[in-house]
Amino acid sequence: MSTSTPIPVYTPSEPTGPPPAHLANEEDDDELVRILKAHANLLTTRGRLTVDSEIQEANNQIKHIINILMYRCKAKHEELGITKDLLVFAQGKINAFDETFTNLERQLVIIRAANDNFIEENHNLQRDYDTMVELRRRAIGERNQARHERNVLQADYTQAVRDRNEAQNAVNRGNILLNHWRLRATRTGGQLVLVNAQLGQVNAQLAHANNRTIEPSSTSFKQSTRDDMATTAIGLPIFEGKATDDIDTFVRLYMGYLDTINLNPYAAGGPPESWKRAMGILRSCMAGEAAEWFDREITGKNWELSGITSTGGANLAAFVALVIPEGAGGPNAGTYVNGSEAHVYATDAANALVTIRAAFIPTHDLIGGDKAWGRAGARPTDRAAPATADAGVAANNNHPIVFPGIKPNQALYWLRTQFPTILDEKKRIRFNSLYQENEPVDAFYRTVKRAGKLLKLTDDLIIDQFFRGLSADNIFEAERFSNLNPDDLVKHLRNLERRRAEMRLGLQDRNRRLQADYSDVTQPPLGKQEPVVLTSKSSGVTQEQLQELLKAQAEELTKNFQVQFKQLQARPVRNPPVYRQQIKPVRPKPQRRVVQDHQDPDWDDGYVDHD
Repeated sequence: MSTSTPIPVYTPSEPTGPPPAHLANEEDDDELVRILKAHANLLTTRGRLTVDSEIQEANNQIKHIINILMYRCKAKHEELGITKDLLVFAQGKINAFDETFTNLERQLVIIRAANDNFIEENHNLQRDYDTMVELRRRAIGERNQARHERNVLQADYTQAVRDRNEAQNAVNRGNILLNHWRLRATRTGGQLVLVNAQLGQVNAQLAHANNRTIEPSSTSFKQSTRDDMATTAIGLPIFEGKATDDIDTFVRLYMGYLDTINLNPYAAGGPPESWKRAMGILRSCMAGEAAEWFDREITGKNWELSGITSTGGANLAAFVALVIPEGAGGPNAGTYVNGSEAHVYATDAANALVTIRAAFIPTHDLIGGDKAWGRAGARPTDRAAPATADAGVAANNNHPIVFPGIKPNQALYWLRTQFPTILDEKKRIRFNSLYQENEPVDAFYRTVKRAGKLLKLTDDLIIDQFFRGLSADNIFEAERFSNLNPDDLVKHLRNLERRRAEMRLGLQDRNRRLQADYSDVTQPPLGKQEPVVLTSKSSGVTQEQLQELLKAQAEELTKNFQVQFKQLQARPVRNPPVYRQQIKPVRPKPQRRVVQDHQDPDWDDGYVDHD
């Protein structure tokens, strides 16, 4: 039975003041719940609910307990929220760490892959190194083999040079014998000339004797007979227009032939005139392409001065004696074609005292006069010439002067100035194919230089062809000494060639071989030849007998030459010894090493792991 004082009127309210100490200090929530249950039982175990102080106190404690629990729940809730936030933050950190760790794992994978690649690259480099070592070894072997082959070829070349020297010695011996026979032939030719001269005297005596009984018309026949005999004895110079033909040499031979037959191409008289006979001989000297060109350009044409006209009635002798300026002491106005080279030359004050003969119409010189004909514009033409053109020039009034026919000096001028264009083309083709081969470099340089000068080429083109035609050894040396001028370079290359030849052959060996191989070629004794004495007709020696004597002498000369040549061929030729360089044995190549693709467990790749 409760002894607490009932409360008449109970007004529900919140307890005031702090909770009791035993409740506030109670940390065990289960104990608070037990007290709460006890107070609840108190409220329900009363027979009748009478609110007294005890019940009110129980009510207050219940409320305090509820407040404490609520406060604690809120604190727990806040703590749980903070814990949750901490967990979320920690989870974020953990996730970031996981991501970092994942990246580290990925980088580790990349590093491991790079390490594997490095190891593989190291293996490849080692394999390449081994391959390069093998290739180098093979290259050294091939180089040694090439050197050996070069030495063998050099020995063969040295032997070939020696063989060539032997052949050259044989050629020299043959040349000595040939020169001997040429000397005898020259002496015999002199005797033939003497015979021809004596024959001419005989013919003159015969002609003088026959003139008393034979008509004068037979004189030309006798003269032609004498010329034909001289032609048979001497022979015509032939010009074919080949690249090796020289026009100036041909002209000199042609002039010598005219002198031999005693024909003056400038002399008057006839018929036929001397210049026509000389022109016929000149045409007979042409052959091949030159003959075709001569017939196309010269044969049957007249001679025209395209830069000079005649406006007066003076004869040719008076015309060529005038000075070249038009007017007083010179030709009439309008004599020279305006703009021509003759007009330019005549209007030059420095040439005021030069005559027309010296400037435009030269004499009958077969060698000179090219410049004068060139100033006058001289050329072959199909225009008709007046009948009096040689004696006077009046018939050419107001037209370029035309002379009938073409004389030898005019034909040779045209040949010298126009035909060389064809020869130059042939020589240019030959010039581009000039190579040194086995010729000494100085001789080759002279050949190229002479060919270039004949073609009137520039020094640059001549030097370019010289370099292009050099041998392989000299080209290499020329590139090394490209700073030298051509003449000094040729001297240097010649010295190098001489040194190479001395090293290959050896001076002492060469001297010994020359002394051993040298043998005097005994010249055959010169036989005495009785001079041929020609007598007059009264002595009984006829022309037929003279021809028989000449024929017998020529047969004897030919027979002696054949005998000497057979003796030279029958002479044994000693074969030179063959020198071969000792061939060194070639070492066998080692077996090729096979590089394994997998790594050897004992192989150290040199990689150091830096912790």
